[in-house]
Amino acid sequence: MTASEGDEAVERLLELLDQYEKLVNDKLSPNFEAGMLDFARANYCHGSKRYNVDNLDKRPYVACKEVIFAKDKLSLRDRLLEEKQRKKTEKHPGNGESSSEDPDIQLSNRKKNSIENNGKKTEVSEKDKRETKETSVPLLRDPILQFGVIVPRSLSTAQDSFEKSLENIVEMVNLRREMSELISRIESLSS
Repeated sequence: MTASEGDEAVERLLELLDQYEKLVNDKLSPNFEAGMLDFARANYCHGSKRYNVDNLDKRPYVACKEVIFAKDKLSLRDRLLEEKQRKKTEKHPGNGESSSEDPDIQLSNRKKNSIENNGKKTEVSEKDKRETKETSVPLLRDPILQFGVIVPRSLSTAQDSFEKSLENIVEMVNLRREMSELISRIESLSS
């Protein structure tokens, strides 16, 4: 390998270092600061109710964000957004007709099944069966709903800031990984 390849690698490393520093100073730190300020504002404005671990809904839920490692890079997958988009396309199929598989539309057409319990016959609707099946599986739910259905706007903006911070962290890890590869390459060139 020639000296020009080493110079190009060092130049690329300096560019990545600059990107990393700008990411930390211009995006990550302000997002964390804004999130913490909005979170404190929500606690202050709400008075007696505090938004902390004591007020969480402690039922099991599926994580809404997932970090995926593919093709030597990390990426962030938003399961909640994917689920909302999937439900939206199921409710509004491309041909303009309503989906025949949507259980909410066909509530009036539910079939009732007969089940025997200890020799007694009881009628159980399809909706009841579906609800029983759904409650046994952990749900995918927006984490902010753990504090209740109606939350202050400042708590929602805090969540948005922390989600942006998570995206920034994933980007930082990718930059660090690339910088580490370049450093090892530069060290091998100088030996």
